Amino acid sequence: MNSDNLITAVLALRKARRVVVYTGAGVSAESGIPTFRDADGFWQRFPPEHFAQWSGLFSMVLSEPRRVAEFVLNVVEPIAMAKPNAGHLAIGTLEQYVPTTVVTQNIDGLHQAAGSKEVHEIHGSLWEVADVSAGRVVHRFTRDQLAAIAAALRAYTEERESALKLLSVLRRLYPYDWLGRHRPNLVLFGDSGFPAAALGRTVRQGQSPAPPHPDCPAPGR
Repeated sequence: MNSDNLITAVLALRKARRVVVYTGAGVSAESGIPTFRDADGFWQRFPPEHFAQWSGLFSMVLSEPRRVAEFVLNVVEPIAMAKPNAGHLAIGTLEQYVPTTVVTQNIDGLHQAAGSKEVHEIHGSLWEVADVSAGRVVHRFTRDQLAAIAAALRAYTEERESALKLLSVLRRLYPYDWLGRHRPNLVLFGDSGFPAAALGRTVRQGQSPAPPHPDCPAPGR
């Protein structure tokens, strides 16, 4: 951004009575979470026709379960380890001066961890499990739970543990519903709507589905 554009942006923010910030994968790249559509992005390794639709994932589980575990590991592990970067913190700090709404495609919860209170997650949240029949969130993972899931997936993908051991770990950490009603609260390709409770929902004051990273300073410090 050149200096003229920066000055224009600063003046606009100073005059603003309310700010809406739209973010996508780029804002979390500095936190170690891979982007999806870049030349070396996520979908180059895991084609979306197989890994970004529920039907494709279910088919892949039957034919290549370890490959699916590798995909899930590469989604879960960076998010479990990530902490907000300067971009997230700047947006969170902006809220101290002007009412600010964040609309994000990201599922990592880093805006909330950085202090943003009004966040619309239009693709859902990896930190949540939803009951698709009732349209409500039934579980929110802690950071330790998500890290434990990542560790179990890594052990399985590296062939240090069996599929049965992986399922045993997941059964303790994930709220299974044997009728198939519980699934991650995410919107994948081909889904027709918003994630559970996301339409018109904001993250409530003081509640964050993504726990603050222990190494992350409080916003504004």
